[in-house]
Amino acid sequence: SLRIKLPPFETFRGERQFNLVNPSTIFTITDWISYDLSKELGLLTPEYFPVRLFINNVTNGLHFFLSRIDESFLRKNKRMPGSIYSGDTIYIANPFGADTEGMNERSFVDNSSGESFMWQDYRLWEKNASRNADAVTDRRDIKKFIEVINSDDPEQFMKAFATYFDKEKFYRFWALDTLVGGFHHDLYHNHKLYFDPYKGKFEPIAWDLRFWSFNMPQPEYPLLKKVKLNPYLEYERNKAIFDLWKKYPVERIVNEIDVKAKELFQELAADPFRQHPDSNNKQFQLDKVVPFSMNEFNEAIEDMKLTYKKRHDIVRQLLDESEVEYRLESAGINDTRLILAVSGNSPVEFNPWNLIPDSLASQVEIQRILEGEMHSVVSPDEAERLYPGRKTIESNPIGREDAWSIMTFGKNYSAPAVLVYEFKLKNIKPSLISDNTFLHARNGVTGKQIELSKVPTLAQDELNTSPHPWRLQKENTKMIKQVLLSGDIDVSEDMTFESNQHVEIAPGTVFRMGKNRSVIFHGKVSAIGNADNPIIFKQKIDGESWGAIIVKGQRASESHFSHIKVTGGSLVSHELIDYPGQFNIHDVESFTLSHCLIENNTIGDDALHVAYSQGAIDHCHFENTAFDALDMDIVNVNLSYASFRNIGNDAVDLMTSIASAENIDIENTGDKCFSIGEASQVQIKQANMKGCEIGVAVKDDSVAQIDDISFGTNISSPIALYRKNPRYSKGGTISGGNLKGITLDAIQISETSMSHIIQESLVENHAKP
Repeated sequence: SLRIKLPPFETFRGERQFNLVNPSTIFTITDWISYDLSKELGLLTPEYFPVRLFINNVTNGLHFFLSRIDESFLRKNKRMPGSIYSGDTIYIANPFGADTEGMNERSFVDNSSGESFMWQDYRLWEKNASRNADAVTDRRDIKKFIEVINSDDPEQFMKAFATYFDKEKFYRFWALDTLVGGFHHDLYHNHKLYFDPYKGKFEPIAWDLRFWSFNMPQPEYPLLKKVKLNPYLEYERNKAIFDLWKKYPVERIVNEIDVKAKELFQELAADPFRQHPDSNNKQFQLDKVVPFSMNEFNEAIEDMKLTYKKRHDIVRQLLDESEVEYRLESAGINDTRLILAVSGNSPVEFNPWNLIPDSLASQVEIQRILEGEMHSVVSPDEAERLYPGRKTIESNPIGREDAWSIMTFGKNYSAPAVLVYEFKLKNIKPSLISDNTFLHARNGVTGKQIELSKVPTLAQDELNTSPHPWRLQKENTKMIKQVLLSGDIDVSEDMTFESNQHVEIAPGTVFRMGKNRSVIFHGKVSAIGNADNPIIFKQKIDGESWGAIIVKGQRASESHFSHIKVTGGSLVSHELIDYPGQFNIHDVESFTLSHCLIENNTIGDDALHVAYSQGAIDHCHFENTAFDALDMDIVNVNLSYASFRNIGNDAVDLMTSIASAENIDIENTGDKCFSIGEASQVQIKQANMKGCEIGVAVKDDSVAQIDDISFGTNISSPIALYRKNPRYSKGGTISGGNLKGITLDAIQISETSMSHIIQESLVENHAKP
């Protein structure tokens, strides 16, 4: 295999570095199919496809193009540059100092558990990319990752997992491994993580998916094991597995295998270097290879199809496994105790009200009982979801004690365990519940019907290590809570509103913001003032800067701010996200911001920062900002009827964005009126610009269309097209018409850029007063 590195400003398929990988197994296509599935699931996935390789015009056989996991990879996937970590203790430099013996992965394994120390020590994670030069040595994120994994409190772990991890991405990542029988993301190597600096969450990066099997266990590294031992999270993970099981039936994957195998057959047949590792040789892990025939290749492909079919069947069987035993007993003169023991891999959905005859239902109450005390009352309207437990088996899951097996799978694994649930049925005797009652439940994942078994004695499982679900305070985020804010609000501590809280802010509300204090909205916000009664965020004490307004997350979609004034804020760091503006909108699917005044931020890169969002900004005025007024990263935003005065740096700064701007007035900026960079596509109509270093800067593979623009006085360069970031091979492209106050000679064009502006598009040689 080869690693290719191109010079600065030279790229191939958007990448400066990439790999040409020699197929690592006789199947050749497992990675190719797995990566295609991973990308379809929305996971961060390297580009991977077959290539014919020549070196000095001499064939070098079949290889696969494979992206490098670096900053270019993130930009190519329209993600903010952020931390990328590799958890792979093979051949890494020893971070513990000279007093530690050895330099290979075996030096970093806990002999008591078989787990790599990389799950306990952040220094064993190599940082391959960072948000910027200042963040190269910043390890706050990976320290938090290690801290969360090693949390002893199940409730704290569940909350932190939701806060700092993109749960759905991890579930899909694990589900794909489960569905194909992958076992290459193990306890000591082959993990890649991305921490998004604007979403504040870790995501898995698909990497090295080469092995499929029908019977190998999935290695339970500590993060996965922590999830599996939590009944709520394990249920969510299993739901994701079942979703993939339905999405990728055997027929579809077999067809995919046939198509890709056929595409490679002639190429492999002509490949003089057609080899694969010799799995029967004791030294095969040291890359001993042997040639293979095309007949052997065909047999391997048929074996691959059979492997997936077997695995697909096994996954369904495992998810279907749910068992419930129950017994009824007297709990006093008029009450009944119902006790159920649930085991298997999936929870069951069962409504204890089914035991109650309709004629007696009005007088009965059902309570959940935990350790002899009433926990809560059961509603008759919704079935109970009763989760099985899990226990830890002190044994290697594949039954081998050699060094590789211990490093890969560890010395223990989790297995299903019995979890007991108790209900008290008040005001009904056991005798009124027929012994012949035929009770059914439903598998909570697959929907399979389950017959409950009535037994005289319930099974107990002292090895169960799962916390009881009723002990975990799982908030019902579907239940929307309305919050009304009005009047004068003294913000002496940070105000945080959760994702299930819809906040309405009344006209005339004034937030008197204390020093360094912030207001954080994770749910929908309706802040609708009016011209006579705007909503104001301002300093509580003159001269003491407050923190920031933060609107974050998909549950904050459809937020609307109108007639608001934001002044005197700064910036803040919250839950590992460094928010650069006094007003920040992040990861919001739709928003509107209208009739606003944003001014006088004291420090911070931006007055208003928008990232990963779609929305509209209209009739807003920006004035006296410390640096950039409006900074937008990876957005789709319409900006209209906006004005900018006395801006410290750029008026509008765009990165990897789609945007339109219409009826814009800009006067006096420290740098650019419009800075358009990193593969952005922007339309600007009806704009007046004066007092800027550069009127419109278009750079790094960005495209701008400008129409009806007036370039006024004190502009050093009305239009500049150039390359700035060495990860892009092109500069900027611009076109437009009805341009005033500009000559063709005034357009600065680098050799990698292009201007389609022609003389006829220039209305006059100077702007109107």
